[in-house]
Amino acid sequence: VTENKCLLYTFMGILLFLAIVLLIGAILAIVFHEELGDEIKDSMEDTLVNYYGVDFHKHFNRGVTWGWDKTQEKLYCCGILTQGWDVYRKSKWFKKFGDTADDDGFRSGHEDQKPYVPQSCCVQDRFWRYVNLDVCQKWRLGPPGSPVDGAINRAVYYRGCYDAGVEYLEENSAILIGIGIAVSLLLVAGIVLSFILVRNL
Repeated sequence: VTENKCLLYTFMGILLFLAIVLLIGAILAIVFHEELGDEIKDSMEDTLVNYYGVDFHKHFNRGVTWGWDKTQEKLYCCGILTQGWDVYRKSKWFKKFGDTADDDGFRSGHEDQKPYVPQSCCVQDRFWRYVNLDVCQKWRLGPPGSPVDGAINRAVYYRGCYDAGVEYLEENSAILIGIGIAVSLLLVAGIVLSFILVRNL
């Protein structure tokens, strides 16, 4: 009986600890949501600039590249912020595989030009075929080659992945809130049942 009480107290303590941690996490997320958003953007930029598409012998870099490609394909986005294709120009990927213009801005030819953005930034049709990879990755009359001005490029995603992710979370917030409430109720029920069992022993 003493061992059972000890186990129940331990179980109840763990559940209580988890409930408190979740409550504190929720409060901090609400209070610091602006700073949290800035921190997420900084982290996204760090991984994209330093680890995307290079040094595939490192497991972390392969994971970052896979994660970015899947995110851009599934959320129909490119880069971090909306119309933020230029973030790729700061990346190690671009330095290794990017645009081949010389110091005077001269390019040897459109076919020889390397991409401004990866394939995962390119629009696909309903059969998962790219609409136009050359225009998406190498176009200089508008984005991504000339992001500030120029013609509209219908082959590249304009929306940033941070904005797309926030929109996705807002659209599915009811599900997330429901899951949070369900987990909270299970924790409270576990604590109450443990207390009842302890009193009955």
